[in-house]
Amino acid sequence: MNRARTGRSWRFIMRAAVGGLTGVVAALAAGCGASEGEEPNANDASNAPEVVKIINVEVQSLTPSSFEEFIRLTGAVKAEHDVTLSAEEPGRIERFFVDKGDKVRKEQRIAQIDDDLLRATLAEAVAESSLAWQQFERQREVWEQHKIGTEIAYLERKRGAAQADARLTLLRKRLENTLILAPFDGVLEQRYVDADELVAPGTAVVRVLDPHNLKLSVGVPERYALDVGVGSRAYIVFDVLPGHEFEGTVKFAAAAVDPVSRTFEVEIALENPQRRIKPEMIANVRIVRHAYDAVLVAPQQAVRRVERGFVAFVAASSEQGPIAEERLLTLGPSYANRVVVEKGLSPGDRLIVRGQTQVAQGSRIHVVEGRAESEARAQEVQR
Repeated sequence: MNRARTGRSWRFIMRAAVGGLTGVVAALAAGCGASEGEEPNANDASNAPEVVKIINVEVQSLTPSSFEEFIRLTGAVKAEHDVTLSAEEPGRIERFFVDKGDKVRKEQRIAQIDDDLLRATLAEAVAESSLAWQQFERQREVWEQHKIGTEIAYLERKRGAAQADARLTLLRKRLENTLILAPFDGVLEQRYVDADELVAPGTAVVRVLDPHNLKLSVGVPERYALDVGVGSRAYIVFDVLPGHEFEGTVKFAAAAVDPVSRTFEVEIALENPQRRIKPEMIANVRIVRHAYDAVLVAPQQAVRRVERGFVAFVAASSEQGPIAEERLLTLGPSYANRVVVEKGLSPGDRLIVRGQTQVAQGSRIHVVEGRAESEARAQEVQR
């Protein structure tokens, strides 16, 4: 048994020795081959070619354009003409000539208060006035021609006739007031009383408004007092009317600031020819704070904030090809993902708007035409 184990051990030792000699011979052969000018191993990292990273970017050519800075506010719509007509004479509502929701024209009859008593009183006043003037004429004749009577009697007759005329005028006016007329073209929005109902002076009878000419009432924070005034442009949208934007103009700006809300009221004229806007609707308003002409405007996503301030990258040329060039910027006002660049960029610069987060100063780039460049080219063609 010991003899068999000893034989296996010798065989293992001999195989190990042969394997070692084979490895040494292979190493010598490899060394001789390299020394004779054979091609080096492809896996040798020291001889690999240098890899240059080129980043795909999209650019936008900068041209001077206009820019508007806005103030965002919320306001409520009011009718330009919205009045409640009240009774000026006591009595019974005899009838209505129009119903709620009907269109009315200026001076059109809306309601009639019973005027029988006033008409009778007016007829009596007419008779009294006629008699008073006849008595005055006779008194004047005998006084001026025959000096009969006294001057006091003559003057009293004259005063009586004038009083009769004044009473007659008053009654005629009261008779006119029994008829309620539309003060302007509009719609009968509300009826507060019914026919045959008794009313007293001051009782609200109907409400008339003009739905075509509207105004938007907005409270503007006092810090914008020097920026917003009469003539400022405004753009209005309503949540209930998606896809529609209306334009208006500030026609009134309050001279005083509300001490509670610290805002001042402005009114914006708003036309409503199709009557899609209704009074008391809530609107989102953008009032133009400042308007700029011929300025360079950049997308805000193209601007990066660094320790030194704000920078952007433009596509520049070099001997190796297009590279990214860093520009330190001075920014102006911004709105809706657009910002005015006051310093750092020039007209014609090709601003990197996509891929800008992957580049640095001197990075090799490949300009890929994207949406920004194609839209800019289309606008240039339209011009």
